[in-house]
Amino acid sequence: MNIEKIFKLFKHFIGGYTIDVEGLKLTPTTIEEGEIGRQQNGYLVNFELSNPNDISYFTPIVKDELTIITDEFKEYTNQRLYIGLYNNVKRGLYLNEELKSKIQKVFDDLPYISFMMSMHVATSRYVVPVEYKIYGVSEGITYNWEEDNYWIRNNFKPLKATRDGEFVDIGEVINQYMNFLANKEIYWETDNLYSKIDSIIVTQKYPLLSQDYVATYYDTRFI
Repeated sequence: MNIEKIFKLFKHFIGGYTIDVEGLKLTPTTIEEGEIGRQQNGYLVNFELSNPNDISYFTPIVKDELTIITDEFKEYTNQRLYIGLYNNVKRGLYLNEELKSKIQKVFDDLPYISFMMSMHVATSRYVVPVEYKIYGVSEGITYNWEEDNYWIRNNFKPLKATRDGEFVDIGEVINQYMNFLANKEIYWETDNLYSKIDSIIVTQKYPLLSQDYVATYYDTRFI
């Protein structure tokens, strides 16, 4: 079967020219025997994406949704198709302004970062708990991503710090905090500081941001 016929069959299979994925519009525009196709005995279908409803999305999840369709096409035709996105598609994590505002509010509602560490008492073998607090304000959001995970970061500007209520050097406490985090699970800030973000994304139904196979992290970046 030649490549043009495969492409025509695929567009017929999807019932038109555009696939709706949770409000995103994905249009297959070209098909090619690219490097992926030669290595894996299939064809690469390139999609254009339009987002008329300004949906928040994570492109690896979008591609997985399309892969469900191409897998069904393979069962129908025995032709394997792989997914490509054009360079004009914003890849990785896209958050619309509404969601960014909700996340920013979670960051703004955090007046300080509090953590406990144990310290030895001078000239003694006793260890006592010490509470540190880093006070500051959020200066916005940044994010990063890989194929199976993404991070949303609070750009936190520290203003002052305390140890058991007494003001101390900010740099010293930030270093203590980095040491504290180094001995915790990677999810510590996600679970203890920013768990409300997970609630927003999961309970308010952002299906193109939340799937069981995608790890999500929310953490702090001191600026």
